[in-house]
Amino acid sequence: MFFVLILAVALFASSSNVPKESVQLKLSIFDHIKTSDLLFTHNRGVYQIKGDGQLIATVQNGERIRCTQFGHQINVKVQDKHLGSFKEVEFNGTDYANNLKLKSIKPASQIRIYEDLIRLYVKGNRIAIINEPELNHYVAGVVESEVGKNAHIEYYKLQSILCRTYALSNLRRHEEEGFNLCDQVHCQVYNGKSVANRDILKATAATTGLVVIDKKLDLITATFHSNCGGETVNSEDVWSLPMGYLRGVRDTFCHTEHHAVWTKIIAKKDWKHYLSKKFKVAIHDESNENWMYHYEQKNRDVFFSPYDIPLKTIRHDWKLNSTYFSISEKSDSLVFQGKGFGHGVGLCQEGAMKMATLGHSYKSILNHYYLNVNLVNLSALRFVIED
Repeated sequence: MFFVLILAVALFASSSNVPKESVQLKLSIFDHIKTSDLLFTHNRGVYQIKGDGQLIATVQNGERIRCTQFGHQINVKVQDKHLGSFKEVEFNGTDYANNLKLKSIKPASQIRIYEDLIRLYVKGNRIAIINEPELNHYVAGVVESEVGKNAHIEYYKLQSILCRTYALSNLRRHEEEGFNLCDQVHCQVYNGKSVANRDILKATAATTGLVVIDKKLDLITATFHSNCGGETVNSEDVWSLPMGYLRGVRDTFCHTEHHAVWTKIIAKKDWKHYLSKKFKVAIHDESNENWMYHYEQKNRDVFFSPYDIPLKTIRHDWKLNSTYFSISEKSDSLVFQGKGFGHGVGLCQEGAMKMATLGHSYKSILNHYYLNVNLVNLSALRFVIED
């Protein structure tokens, strides 16, 4: 058994899609608001500021730094003292723990706290901001941004592992743009340093280096959603690629949670018009009215019969919470009674949170939603290679 484990780890370590343990993340932050005027405030540690590679200031004790776009350069002021204009500005923390408060002045934004190195340069009509945090700092920030401050520590452990796995398997997502990941839902929501609940930091530290791999020893696609409505779906039911670990499973833990059920009312005439125009349904044929107006999913379906209309298309077009719904008549309207929230693939967050509060470990929760997967520590992989 020990030999098999070592062999598997060694093979995993040589896999082409697995990064080394010492990963240098490059994250594009504030990208969505296209800022041209920034205010940094020293918060912890000592920061050296470099302009075009040359040291121009050292800041500490709550000092403020204003960075404003001026053509193709960035004007830098420290405590209202102008230090010059530069093509690239770098904030590099020199202590063990370093972070800065950051606020966009134009356009206005809320204050966020970012750790470790920050680099600025002009990109078109805005200042591009690249944050290069340690991996655990990033993971903790994502967990807080994605989950919030009120979850159980076992759930935070699980989400830390999934966020780390996702990040490492998507390092090339924005490669052509000069960074690895953005800070929006396109990648993972990242609002900077985790500050709301120390359990998040404890959970991230407790799971340092842990990632999830499949039978082929590849990092999994660590997808998740809010609530599955009682049953997750196969990956190919939503996307084109079938994945052995993303199979539909029954989930009895999310039935009474916040996003368990939903209702939407749609006018009959609008529904008929939609089916006729988009899918060429013969709406004037009375024999079609029964299935158009009365539909029930006892288990999750993929298609709206008998025309094999993809339910994911209906969900998208009508902005429904999920594809898991039934239809009934009410006068001139149709009542869409639904279950769950999100695409339904992989981890059901509300179900997993419930499992954690009931005493399930993060490992048992992981194996409930992802089939035939294993946890591997990146530091162990490095040890095996060097040994």
